[in-house]
Amino acid sequence: MTVPPGELVMLQELAQDPVAFQTKSIRATGILTAYNPDSNRAVLEHKGYTLEVATDLLDPFPYKIKDLLQCIGELELISESNQLLLHARVSRKVDGLDLDVYEKTIHMRRKYQDTFLKSS
Repeated sequence: MTVPPGELVMLQELAQDPVAFQTKSIRATGILTAYNPDSNRAVLEHKGYTLEVATDLLDPFPYKIKDLLQCIGELELISESNQLLLHARVSRKVDGLDLDVYEKTIHMRRKYQDTFLKSS
């Protein structure tokens, strides 16, 4: 079985159209604002947008509140709340990453892919 790569997304994109992202493999980046070890749930935040992360596969979970994290995993749409839950399979601390520059880079990468890779 091949594990799909995580598509680079910003949290605001997930919030704007959660249905479009359900079951996709993504890479999300944000500040850890909450973590509950009893339920294995964490919350990432960026620019007021949040994403709940299931951390079951990330044991131990060595991060601290306010750490800048990047998580790769698969999304599940919770139908009752129309919210996304990221089942993280990989995570890393990316403190020092400039999120504004990172966001611009994602947009530039998509523009490049649209221009040069999809036309082939």
